[in-house]
Amino acid sequence: MTEVYDVQTTDISESDLRAEVRRIRRLTVDQRRAAAKDLGETGGLASAIVLLRLLDERSPWVRSDVLEALARIGGPLARIGAQLMLGDATDWIRSEAAQLLGEIGTERDVFRLARALEHDEDWCVRSDAADALGNLGFRSACRSLERALREDAHAVVRRDVALALANIADRSAIEVLSETLAAETEDIVKVQIHYALYVLGERCHLDALLDILEHHMDPLVLDNVINVVEPKALAPDDNRRVIAGVQRLLENESVTVKPGKWAGLRGDARILLQALISQETAGETRQEVR
Repeated sequence: MTEVYDVQTTDISESDLRAEVRRIRRLTVDQRRAAAKDLGETGGLASAIVLLRLLDERSPWVRSDVLEALARIGGPLARIGAQLMLGDATDWIRSEAAQLLGEIGTERDVFRLARALEHDEDWCVRSDAADALGNLGFRSACRSLERALREDAHAVVRRDVALALANIADRSAIEVLSETLAAETEDIVKVQIHYALYVLGERCHLDALLDILEHHMDPLVLDNVINVVEPKALAPDDNRRVIAGVQRLLENESVTVKPGKWAGLRGDARILLQALISQETAGETRQEVR
């Protein structure tokens, strides 16, 4: 176990903090990673300060562990760490930073995440930035999300942007969502746009989702539909349409995809089907399925 300061101590001297940082820097990479994890488990202000000063580590693995340790401690220093690492040279660390800001950020972080959504060269980082903006739920993010929905070149990013707009639930996005839906060519994006419009009160888009479930053959698209219709409160007639669509999906043996993906989708579908049938039998109109 790495020696760290007492978590109750609030008067650690600057010289002691510097000494601890220097001591950790002299360790091997594996030892520095272990030290970061120990600091995260110990917690406290002193540990967080030491971790924050280790974010300039050369090893991306150490930097990632330092960020994870800060996340474990939480508080304003963890947020500062995430802000700093959103500009890291390693793409997957930037993704981790975006995810963390989506959990602990404030409205002041919207512009940072929006900048990552607009300018980061890695689509995974842009996708995580969109998710983070949706999780934070501030309307001030809508303009950046709407621009990304129209302009981002990657379908997964556009899909996650549409979901973020659904999470924020600002009806001012309806016009952009509707316009983008008319021009969109990727089905996985269309599913999320239909869902966002449904969440924003456009009932006809639930019918579009159920039509996809009943007639589409692409497992990836069906997986997206199941994910968005699963937790919603549906009327009995809509439930019956979902049951019929999921039964068709389970009976379909003609789609050639990777077995693992298809097996996972079938597993999700069976869980959903069982819950919906139970709901019909009990005469209920709402049940959250996990």
